Amino acid sequence: MPLVSVSAVRIQGVLANRRMIAADVATRITRPVDLGAIVEQDSEVDLDDLIAIAVVVKQPWPYLLIDDPEPSPDRSGPPHRHEPT
Repeated sequence: MPLVSVSAVRIQGVLANRRMIAADVATRITRPVDLGAIVEQDSEVDLDDLIAIAVVVKQPWPYLLIDDPEPSPDRSGPPHRHEPT
């Protein structure tokens, strides 16, 4: 498969926003991916590996090609759960 460039800051942000660490994601991927290296520096990644990572973080793989960090979710709004009355 072709190699694609992946930004470390994007992968770091995606993992942080999902409260995941590279080691946890790596255990859920059936392919031998060095996710720790991908998180530390911009890397060339096999497209199949990127697709496997995207499945775990529940995003389409092109989303992981963006060079900007993933914005943090807005958690300042009202809670989405209703209190029983």
